[in-house]
Amino acid sequence: MSYLDAMQDTLIEAHPFARSLVLEELERRIVLDGNVGEYQDTHTDTVVEEGAAAADSGDTVAPVLVDWFDGDWHQMENGWWFKRWDGFDYYYYDANRYFAFELSTSLWFWYDTLIDNTWEPAYTWYYATDSQNWVANDTFGSSYYSSDDSYFYHDHMTGDWWKWDPISATWGTYDPLVMVKDLTSGSGGSFEAWAPVGFDPDEYFIEFNEDLYFISKGILHQYDPETNIIKVADLSAVKANMYQNAHWLCECNDKIYFAATSTLYGEEIMRYDPATNKISYVMDLGDSDGSAPKWLLAVDNGVTEELYFSATHGCSGNQIWKYNELTNWVSILPSSGSCDTELDWLTLYNGDLYYVVYAEKANPIVWWVESIDLETMSVDIVSGLSETPIFQLYHLQTSDVDELAFLVSKDPEHPYRVIQLVTYDAYTDTITEVPTMMSYNDDIESPSHPAGASHLGSNPVLYNDQLYFGTPGFDIWRFDPVDGNLYLDMSTPPTNYTNFLTESLVVLNDMMYMPGWDATHGWELWSYNPNTHDVQRLSEINSGIDSSWIDDLFIFNNRVFFTASDKTHGQELWYYDPAVSL
Repeated sequence: MSYLDAMQDTLIEAHPFARSLVLEELERRIVLDGNVGEYQDTHTDTVVEEGAAAADSGDTVAPVLVDWFDGDWHQMENGWWFKRWDGFDYYYYDANRYFAFELSTSLWFWYDTLIDNTWEPAYTWYYATDSQNWVANDTFGSSYYSSDDSYFYHDHMTGDWWKWDPISATWGTYDPLVMVKDLTSGSGGSFEAWAPVGFDPDEYFIEFNEDLYFISKGILHQYDPETNIIKVADLSAVKANMYQNAHWLCECNDKIYFAATSTLYGEEIMRYDPATNKISYVMDLGDSDGSAPKWLLAVDNGVTEELYFSATHGCSGNQIWKYNELTNWVSILPSSGSCDTELDWLTLYNGDLYYVVYAEKANPIVWWVESIDLETMSVDIVSGLSETPIFQLYHLQTSDVDELAFLVSKDPEHPYRVIQLVTYDAYTDTITEVPTMMSYNDDIESPSHPAGASHLGSNPVLYNDQLYFGTPGFDIWRFDPVDGNLYLDMSTPPTNYTNFLTESLVVLNDMMYMPGWDATHGWELWSYNPNTHDVQRLSEINSGIDSSWIDDLFIFNNRVFFTASDKTHGQELWYYDPAVSL
């Protein structure tokens, strides 16, 4: 089937609005088809005359006979280079226009230097299983189609993106980087650039009822992707100065619970009910001083969801609490918490509640992991005492394993610089220390995180049943729970003057995203392909070395949301739309 037939069968009949695009593709095809007709001959000893050239003396040089099929490259009069080799005719013009014609099948192929450096079919539509869309590569660009609402064209010459509008039946320019809204007019910004050490974006962003809820300047906001409208949740509560400094967002019983501060109660738990658009207080545990609740976690008990959290109450110190919305009752759970402890990283695993205990005033300071059986309320110390930090509890559940993973610092002199991964299997009551250590070299010269040294191994992400960890610098580590080994998946040498905040990894489809820095662009959004190990810069929101301060990465609506700053606006909410899965 010819290219035109394929285009007609797969595109024109289904989408008549693309008829003009097909005609444009025919014009582009003439370039290569002309080459085939002129230079592709069945005789391997065919010769042509090179144009006569004028010598320095002004004399005419006699024409020279050249074998076009000798396996070497030859430049044609139209600027294209040609070579016949190993059953293919190759045509090269520049890095983005490199084609091959298979003599035995009459099929065309294009070499993709923009993404993964591989040969792809050209001048026909084919289905890309990795990106789950239809692709057609032509002389000057690539078309991507998955639905009438997701039809794109990428111009390889200019780098521009075009998107088809099925309503107006027109092509329009498309930018995958979009600032959602300038919430704070001018350069003031609506978010802090670079959150504190140990920041988890889930504290400030949550997907709920197909909308995105987030905290800006301590206030809960709602973003509707269908209307592209951002509004304050319960504006009356804000006008009444009911709360500020909201964080620790958690969905429970179709409501959003969060911690917030008020002048009347201090820092306590509040909730937002979208059905009534009202924010209300839940409880007052700590009198006017507040109980500083954190690590909010919803657990389904079979009848309703109960809210678990860590909070401080008078002489009881830091404890695990449970709130039942049906009974409007809050209770304290047995634990090792006391006045001199912190209880962090609440994680549900195998029906039990796990967390890290940090004895702040102990000498020496110690950490350990313990659990609460939510049926019997018995407390069990899972790991022994450690004089170095334990952090980042993660429920690692794949098709092969179901276990708890956490990280232990192994260098008392430099906490969070040398880390060991530890796994716990509750079914066999087995603790396994992974022998390979993740490390961060203090001697590497790189631009530092403005908030200071970050936690090594923060925000692990699960991809293809493998657990990926980032480091504050250059590396991404991969843990294979089947063989129990830790691998260095990506290591960027400092000689290329590039630094990645890989501890801020997020994953969408087959790509990972993170903030990255280089000496030309400053801090921008980058992607990492764990299958090809390719790294690519995606943004230049603030052109030049002036950084865009990419932060707060969060996946929502098949887009990568983050906060960033350009030359005009302060830190605002943006998103990157990888609609064509490049």
